[in-house]
Amino acid sequence: MTLRERLLAVFRGETPDVVPVYADLSHWHVSQTDAMFVPIRTKDTVEDLRLFDLHGQLRLGCHLLGPTMYEVCYDETVREKITCEGGMFEHVIDTPVGSIAEKRRWNPVSYSYDITHRMIQDVEDLKALNHAYRHRSVAPAYESFEKYDDLVGDSGVVAGVGGYCGLGFLMSRYMGFAQTVYALADRAAEVEETIALIDRVRLEEMRVTAESPAPFVVFSDNLSSDMYSPDLVARYLKGFYTQLADICHSRGKWLSVHLDGRVRGLLSPLRECGVDCVEAITPAPDGDMHPEQIREAAGPDMIIWGGIPASLWQEYTPQDRFVAYVKDYLQLRRRGPRLVVGPSDQAVPGTPRQRLEMLYDLVEKYGRYD
Repeated sequence: MTLRERLLAVFRGETPDVVPVYADLSHWHVSQTDAMFVPIRTKDTVEDLRLFDLHGQLRLGCHLLGPTMYEVCYDETVREKITCEGGMFEHVIDTPVGSIAEKRRWNPVSYSYDITHRMIQDVEDLKALNHAYRHRSVAPAYESFEKYDDLVGDSGVVAGVGGYCGLGFLMSRYMGFAQTVYALADRAAEVEETIALIDRVRLEEMRVTAESPAPFVVFSDNLSSDMYSPDLVARYLKGFYTQLADICHSRGKWLSVHLDGRVRGLLSPLRECGVDCVEAITPAPDGDMHPEQIREAAGPDMIIWGGIPASLWQEYTPQDRFVAYVKDYLQLRRRGPRLVVGPSDQAVPGTPRQRLEMLYDLVEKYGRYD
């Protein structure tokens, strides 16, 4: 079976010949080329074609290479300007009730952009953000799918990629974790209005994405249970994710959620919402649960994707320990075929190429279904 066939078999609940092996190589690739990428994707985004070749050379499946499946539009009351020059990224939104901006600076150590100025500095800034989301719409943008699907070929699947839920975007990007939590305590009604507006737009984006030719959706929330208490999960996540899963399933698509942090307390609620897959899963020693505990909490039907923590890829970890971990992790296939193996979240900068080259052979040898 090809890497594409193996992954689609897992989503269909079938047993492939070998556990699929997939990896997000984007940051590692940038670290090898000393390039900078633009931290926003649109229907006109052009991927570095060398990244497609890299996946082929390393025989690691790809799923996040491709365009967004929708185009964002604002009416005449909103002006949006996005620039990225000289390692500085700026996103400005002007509205009749105020102007807000996010600024980010390229970090040559992490090969990503650090937020230097958050869009929401005060709860009052939510008025401008709310106006923008009330006057925002999305339209289908499927034109480039076939091109990217051909580029990926049998080495992977082009997924439809979504954003963050309302609470997730406030905590991770617009406001920051501490300011969002304090604002929810002090001015809950105003913050909840914004969360509801963002969620409404995200669901509309996912309706458009789920109508696209992409076979499944990856929703990009960087969930971690050290940020989402059981109360926050119950109040702001479960209803949203239940609707998100219903949208995908009603259109014949599977829903995968990006869960690259701590997982205790999140797996069961996501399963109950109908989420099909948790992608970028990070077990111990970097995460808070061991692989067998994750499998148990996820239940037999949820797909676990990822599983090899960042610390195992680094040169300071002996290679024989890396090999032993991969072999042990692949024992999860004995619990059923709902498994995709690869780096937890990213193949991190600093990973020796040799370890990436080894992974396919290790999985071929130790990840076969008898």
